[in-house]
Amino acid sequence: MSAPSGPAQINLDVTILTNLFQFKGKLPIMGVFQTFVNDDQRPTFTLNDFDALGVNANNPAAHLKQAEMFISKRICQIIAVSNVPQGGLQLMSRSESLAMYTQNYSIIGKFHLGPDARLNDFAEVSLSQFIIASEVRIFPLFDARPGVIDASPIALIHKTAILGYHKF
Repeated sequence: MSAPSGPAQINLDVTILTNLFQFKGKLPIMGVFQTFVNDDQRPTFTLNDFDALGVNANNPAAHLKQAEMFISKRICQIIAVSNVPQGGLQLMSRSESLAMYTQNYSIIGKFHLGPDARLNDFAEVSLSQFIIASEVRIFPLFDARPGVIDASPIALIHKTAILGYHKF
């Protein structure tokens, strides 16, 4: 008799934006996407077959390509996901069109929150590290290098990176 197998590993195509770099590659995950991303026991993401782009036009580290990169979750401002697995993402029942700001980016999209969540503090009181948005547009708040991502069907914004937001 064979041992039961755990959840299958899948590779998501993601773009991770930090204040200095855009990392684009394959994020291997196990199990439910939101649980994996918000797991406090995993302080880093592993990104495979990645390209890194220095997002600021003045950044001398323009481009890097490697097989593997470890990125601290705490520096991730935005994770843009282009291929969410079927059934792997559960959006809350209520969405609000918001413009949200981090130190480096303005994010416009539909932010998903619970039916009882108060708009004025939903991001701060969220138990998850990352806030989910759909139909996202991303605007750098600096002189960006060409190639910085500008839109994504789904994005996750690290709640500690959020400086403020308003209805849009």
